[in-house]
Amino acid sequence: MTITVSDYFMGRDKTYASELTDAIKANAAETVRRWNILLYAAADEGVFPTKDATTHTFVGSGWRPAGVNSATANAAAHSTHMTGEALDTRDDPKGRALARWVLLLPPDRLQAFGLWFERPQWTPSWVHGQTRPPKSGNRFYVPSTAAALVPALPGEPQP
Repeated sequence: MTITVSDYFMGRDKTYASELTDAIKANAAETVRRWNILLYAAADEGVFPTKDATTHTFVGSGWRPAGVNSATANAAAHSTHMTGEALDTRDDPKGRALARWVLLLPPDRLQAFGLWFERPQWTPSWVHGQTRPPKSGNRFYVPSTAAALVPALPGEPQP
């Protein structure tokens, strides 16, 4: 159930090689490392992401070069995906097992993963985790001024 750096790059390391810097490569390796620690902990408790229908991996969105990011619906103009600091894993939209598991983690355990998460109301079929804290500093944060896409999950922090 490991995510590889190759999974993370989604082939874009070849098709957009001119945009891939050493800093992005280092960020990507660290993002994948932290996500794998989280996913192994979840698996130990019987919680698993789902595979993406396009990539056939657990990565729904990894590194996004500028052109890919600008063509991605609802993507922030300066998304942490562009710097290799964010990863989206697929999560079953019906049960939201991974999102529910992350939401219910004790704060100290959650902090140990070194990831910050978009609130599940804005990510209805994936879990977005990033290695760089958002401006708010909140472990779970609202990613945009757009309205939430789905109702809050139990335990989801409210503004």
